Amino acid sequence: MTETRIVPLPPCNFEDFLLHMKDSGASEWTWTFVEMCARFGFFHSCPRGTILARPVNSAIDKDDLLAFNDIDPGHALASTGLTDRHDTWHVLYASGDPSFFFSLCPYDLEFISWHRNKGNKRLKTHNFNTIRERFHG
Repeated sequence: MTETRIVPLPPCNFEDFLLHMKDSGASEWTWTFVEMCARFGFFHSCPRGTILARPVNSAIDKDDLLAFNDIDPGHALASTGLTDRHDTWHVLYASGDPSFFFSLCPYDLEFISWHRNKGNKRLKTHNFNTIRERFHG
């Protein structure tokens, strides 16, 4: 089926996110990422950038974070999710202007973490204020 648009839409970074999910073989997780970030963290997309992030405990392993095991009531990590133990904004996806994140972030946490899908894929965790000053001033 071909999609027909009445008005051409301007380019949007969200299309990059959809393509990223498809290219990484995670298309079935696309709307789970959006829902979990919108419900428990934040999701925002506009021509300036797209960001999906959620508060987490920095002690949780990257694979458990990506599978949302910390907020799965049936998982052993469930006690670490959605509590005052959150100390990190975990960015699941971001594109566009990095300072964009800091202007939208609903509240500060001690750390910010992310991992890249290219090159070194290890989870990177940094002091939130240090990174904010670097990008947002």
